[in-house]
Amino acid sequence: MIITLLVALGANGLGRGLFGRWTPGLDPAARLGLHGVLGLGFLGWITLPLGLLPGGFRWGVGVIGLLALGGLFLFAKERPRGALPKGPAALALLVFAVAGLVALVGVLAPSDSFDWDSLAYHLALPKVWLAQGQLGFISYDHHSNFPYVVDGLFVWGQLWGGQAGAKAFMLAYSAYGVFAVFGLARARYGAAAGWWSALAFATVPEVVWESGTAYVDVAHALFGGLGIWLAARLVESDLEAAESPRPASRWVLPALLLGGAIGSKYTALQTVAILGAVLLAYAFVKKAVKPVDVVKMGLAALAIGSPWYVKNVVWTHNPVYPFFYSKLGGVNWDAFQERIYSNEQQTFGVGRPMADDYTAGHLEPARIGGSVLGTAYEPGRFSNPAPTQGGGFPFVSLGAIPAAALLAWLLSGRARRTEGVCLAVALLSFAAWFVLSQQARYAFVWCVPLTILAGGAIVRLGAGRAMAGAVALQALLTLVVATRYGDLFAAKLRVVLGQESSEEYQARNLGFYEPAKYLNEIKAGRVALYDELFGYLLDVPYFWASPGHTTQLGYAGMETSGELVASLERQGITHVYVSLNLGIAFGGNREERDKWLAAAGLVESAPVPYADRAARMVDERSAVKVLLAEAIASGKLRLDKPFRSGMVFSVGG
Repeated sequence: MIITLLVALGANGLGRGLFGRWTPGLDPAARLGLHGVLGLGFLGWITLPLGLLPGGFRWGVGVIGLLALGGLFLFAKERPRGALPKGPAALALLVFAVAGLVALVGVLAPSDSFDWDSLAYHLALPKVWLAQGQLGFISYDHHSNFPYVVDGLFVWGQLWGGQAGAKAFMLAYSAYGVFAVFGLARARYGAAAGWWSALAFATVPEVVWESGTAYVDVAHALFGGLGIWLAARLVESDLEAAESPRPASRWVLPALLLGGAIGSKYTALQTVAILGAVLLAYAFVKKAVKPVDVVKMGLAALAIGSPWYVKNVVWTHNPVYPFFYSKLGGVNWDAFQERIYSNEQQTFGVGRPMADDYTAGHLEPARIGGSVLGTAYEPGRFSNPAPTQGGGFPFVSLGAIPAAALLAWLLSGRARRTEGVCLAVALLSFAAWFVLSQQARYAFVWCVPLTILAGGAIVRLGAGRAMAGAVALQALLTLVVATRYGDLFAAKLRVVLGQESSEEYQARNLGFYEPAKYLNEIKAGRVALYDELFGYLLDVPYFWASPGHTTQLGYAGMETSGELVASLERQGITHVYVSLNLGIAFGGNREERDKWLAAAGLVESAPVPYADRAARMVDERSAVKVLLAEAIASGKLRLDKPFRSGMVFSVGG
């Protein structure tokens, strides 16, 4: 982890050296934060060309090291200066320290099932690429084709520091974000607003939690959100702008940030389009900005983020694979995969009532108010797992401050052009989010400028005292929940303090840990995982075999267990792991699990064939369950070892 933090400091110097020419008029704290965000983004950006070269992830670490050393030299040469605050502002430092401690514990302790996507793919894919020595197409995991400006850093972090080395990059991003938000708010509204805005940003529940994980949403939101704010500043007149006089290239800095957003998440394409539309409206209606500057900014951002999309076209024939398959196509994907993936995206939130089978119903616009408030009071509906049942991790919440700031400025009638652009982008983005996929963390990108507006509301608007109280209350509640939720913080802290080993913690909190340990010990050839995504725990090759991940196994039209086993063998599968997790594998239906165990001959009663086999074979997801049970009952899959979470089988009689 120490190496990662040194590299992050080097990234700051690197950011100043590469991009400092476009930040001279900004607040010093804002410059520090922006240089850090952009410097880390540059290191992530060059990971793609390095990774595409043979052995690039082996010798490329030397390139990263040299760049970081050069950046450290620049950072030390012009290190930031400033005095510690006194009075009430000093309390903010205490809050930052506690929030940072919570995140640091998350960095140092092993990820668990709460940290779902970290283990499923944010850490898992870089681990696979490190084993290969370079970037490569991973057929069973569509996430491997997502833009990876942020995730690229996890390759290097894991190389020198394992999980902690990778996750520490997210802590660095958040720290730079605090400086950037503070500085931009101070420049616009004064020093007091800077402290309030930084406090509002740092204590958003999602920020505190994600800073100790390998989730990329906070880093992505800093690229996009800071880009929105700086782009909004383009519409101010020279006399209104803090960075007066306005240089001709002011569009470059937001373009760099928005390019980082496009290069880290597909959803940034939507953000940039909405921002561009709002700015063009100001250009043509209020003559507030040159249309050509808006166009140049958008094109530059697309160019910066484009390498991942070009790679996707070459590898999958779809720049945003696997989305829009019906329009753009793609390899190892079909209409069935598209349908279930789209439904999964739409099951978040409260905009669509759920059917009895937990599929998403029709969109109900009247529920939009519930979505606005729900990300704060019902966050389990807006995050994985089991959002349809409110079972998601409730700490992935946006808190109440972004919505409160939005409402305060809308009702005040005092919003000027910068505020107007941010408010318009937030409203339009929220409408798109409501229609597409109501995952709370997807919304954070346009909430970053709203945290800046929160500080402005405290010092400029009549509701300032109420807003200040809300920010203080959010800070208190976030830290209380972060340190007390489900004993999560205390359990991780015990690992960090050496009171429990990392192995003991993972065995207790990850159902797949013991099976993975067994498969690693026997050096399994290649493992097919059914209803289990934490292949990160394996040191041997694996394959996500459940329907919905790839068409390679040919489930469409498959009728017999012999066909299933033959397909597994063609993929080089030597072992199969079948999860018995009641909620994930059987939709919470204990009777279904017992019926499957009986059909597979894994309980004392004689094997029981499915009486409704024909009906089950219509859907690939239920059909695979039938074929697996039949393959086990017939001996084509041989039980190797049972575990409390699932069973390991060998392929072949």
